Amino acid sequence: MPWLRAAEVPPATWIKTHPGRALLAAVLIGVVPESGPHLVFVTLFAQGVLPFPAGSPAEFVGVKAANAAAGPALGGAPMAAGA
Repeated sequence: MPWLRAAEVPPATWIKTHPGRALLAAVLIGVVPESGPHLVFVTLFAQGVLPFPAGSPAEFVGVKAANAAAGPALGGAPMAAGA
């Protein structure tokens, strides 16, 4: 199975040949609250430095759904234009 040997293909080449999959992977990674920059804010909130109000689980899902919809729209537009 060729997709199991991803380490043999440079990431830039894989992204150029699979832009849709790369965009989907970016959206999925962005949904995870512990990824990248999110960790800084989660840590600051846990230390009491940032006083975020508690939100409901429904609000959390709504915000994540809006972000997951906006990401492919905003990222897919330049890809469709050939950028």
